[in-house]
Amino acid sequence: SQRDLVDATSTVGAWMWPVIVFFFFFVSITIMYMLVGVLVDVMRVTSQTEKEGITISYLAHEFRDKMEQLSCNPDEPISQFEFQKLLLEPDIALILAGEGVDVIALVDSLDMVYEDVSKNGKDGLDFAAAMDLILNMRGNNPATVKDVKEQLRIMKSLVKTSQFVIVDKMNSEFAHMHSLLKELREEALQRETQGEFDEEEIDFLASRISPRSSGT
Repeated sequence: SQRDLVDATSTVGAWMWPVIVFFFFFVSITIMYMLVGVLVDVMRVTSQTEKEGITISYLAHEFRDKMEQLSCNPDEPISQFEFQKLLLEPDIALILAGEGVDVIALVDSLDMVYEDVSKNGKDGLDFAAAMDLILNMRGNNPATVKDVKEQLRIMKSLVKTSQFVIVDKMNSEFAHMHSLLKELREEALQRETQGEFDEEEIDFLASRISPRSSGT
């Protein structure tokens, strides 16, 4: 097919020969650079994979050693207290910070993490889950759809918790106000029945609930 192309173009004129030679040369160089780019990308991905494996092995080894030094069994579920104690160890905190892990944010998120663990009926995190949590807290990790969904879930949980707290507070305040009004009404009816009701006593009875009302 290439011979037919050369023969067809050579009939046009001798000036087409340099064009044909340049065309084939350019095509060859383009294919070569494409292959080089593919090889470079494969080497980059392989290097990142190996580096990630080395990092995971290093963190797992150091974390396991520190747990054994603190008399914690790595094969048993890790409680929130034990996990927080490990993260606050200076050696562990220094190692995690060196790998880009935000230790402060990790400690702050333990309450939410272990709340989910307790909802699933587990006593704590196993070693693999703890390492996965640590690795996910690295600052150089790209944000994913899963991270956005997790953030929305946490925000919904916080809003729901705050809503329950506000509703409980309002219910307790209204219940207290209702009891004071009921007591005031019963006392007013009793005094009115006895004929001992006057303006001064009305002001006194009203002042019993005014401090509580102004406080709310």
